[in-house]
Amino acid sequence: MLVPHTSPQNDSPRRSASGRLEGLTVSKIEKLPPDYWVFQFGNGVVLSTQSQWRLLSQNAILLTSKDDGQQYGLPEPVDAVARIRELLESRVVSEVEVDQASADFTIYFDNGTVLQNRKPVLRLRGLDVEFRG
Repeated sequence: MLVPHTSPQNDSPRRSASGRLEGLTVSKIEKLPPDYWVFQFGNGVVLSTQSQWRLLSQNAILLTSKDDGQQYGLPEPVDAVARIRELLESRVVSEVEVDQASADFTIYFDNGTVLQNRKPVLRLRGLDVEFRG
């Protein structure tokens, strides 16, 4: 039998965090050394992670955090920061899901793009909410 890692009492930050993202636009994306990614939504909600993330379309994986700096036979290495900015800046969050067992975080955008992240930290105006599986 699997026992959930959350209870109704401590599940409220997850619900609050995901609810706070819906309807917001991506306003800033940056990568800090060594592999610390920061995604800002609106003017006060920040998702930060050192875990792997991936950006999906309906048909394919568009980009992952591990792509940054890889050449893959291209003329220049992948600039994941520039590429994800191009794909997500000003996009509106339409839905957010937090997996109860793994704490994986999935953000759906208005253009059908999906950002999946494993165990991020979400900052809500000074309150850090860490998702643990």
